Amino acid sequence: MSKLAVQTTEKNDQSHDLKLPELPPRCVWQSDGTVLMTLEKTISLKGSNNAGPNTVEITELVFQDLDGGALMDMSAYLTSGLRMGFLIGVSTGHTGPVGEKVVRAIKGRDYRRAEKIVDIFTDGGLTIGTSV
Repeated sequence: MSKLAVQTTEKNDQSHDLKLPELPPRCVWQSDGTVLMTLEKTISLKGSNNAGPNTVEITELVFQDLDGGALMDMSAYLTSGLRMGFLIGVSTGHTGPVGEKVVRAIKGRDYRRAEKIVDIFTDGGLTIGTSV
């Protein structure tokens, strides 16, 4: 049995040609494909642990691309606001009851920026041949 090998001189790596979508202010693409968003207003959450009362301050969020599971799971939420809050939480790794507290504590302008980042990660790209 013989094997067929095809060698090409053309480079197939086009990653250097990729143009990333423009991000909202205070947001930057990172080399691993995540987005770092510096919050305009620090999130401050009070709580307690074995050492007693404490405060956690969050000054930035890192958004990761979403997978199909997150998009499927968001259908459990009845309103678009709850769905977006869920996707922001999943994308930033802030899930569960504490994650919901983090997302709910995001100030309005920061929340709107977070929505735009989620939209970038879930955008299907250009639609060609459809009417507007």
